[in-house]
Amino acid sequence: MKRICLATAALAALTCAASAEASTVRLAVSGNGITANVTLTLGADPHAGPLFGTGTNPSGPGFVGLADPTNALSVTNAVGTFSDANLGLSNVAITGFVANNYLPHFDNDQTIPYSFSWYTGTGFPPAPSSTLLSYDNLFYTGSGAPITCLGVPAGGVIDDYGVLMTLANGDVFDVWSDGGSGDMIYGAAVATSSKIIDYQDPFPGNPAWDGPAAATNLSVTVVPEPSTWAMMILGFAGLGFAGYRSSRKTATTA
Repeated sequence: MKRICLATAALAALTCAASAEASTVRLAVSGNGITANVTLTLGADPHAGPLFGTGTNPSGPGFVGLADPTNALSVTNAVGTFSDANLGLSNVAITGFVANNYLPHFDNDQTIPYSFSWYTGTGFPPAPSSTLLSYDNLFYTGSGAPITCLGVPAGGVIDDYGVLMTLANGDVFDVWSDGGSGDMIYGAAVATSSKIIDYQDPFPGNPAWDGPAAATNLSVTVVPEPSTWAMMILGFAGLGFAGYRSSRKTATTA
């Protein structure tokens, strides 16, 4: 019983350490000529709450969601490096993120989060266009993103609007999840201030809206921070020590 208690204590310490390090998360993105290593800083989402999915608030010609999902966190900063062989970009610095503008969307879809935003900043678009990017800068804990757009599956640490980051060359980089069961489907785009210049999304959407879909899925991996790895090593060392003491005591008794 003592050995079990020691092991439980070590695992509890590891869990607490992981929670303490949850303010930052590292993402590794690769595929279709795109490579990015980015550290996201996360904070509490003031718009998350139980009203998510219960309705929309009409605003002008469009709709606004009532809340963000309850397990959403807000991205408050992004740093790292970005490369895109399709555009000849190599190790361009990721300098931050594009702030949310909370503009309305086209559909009276109750699953679209309150934080939905348009990159153009010009207001509600007159018609669907592949020159427009949407984003919400949300990161999801626990079971991942719920359905945030009817017709797109749930899942992923980001949703199907994703995180929109600024690059040192003046472009922006958006990465999102199209959900799925098992391996998640991810997409990404690079845009100037006026148009998309690289679009990679294997999800079979509407070509008039999404543009041509890429044939290969992107890989998006959550990489533990070095301090989290250190606490994991300490936790497993504690488990090993507990097992060693137990086995030694048993051998001595015998």
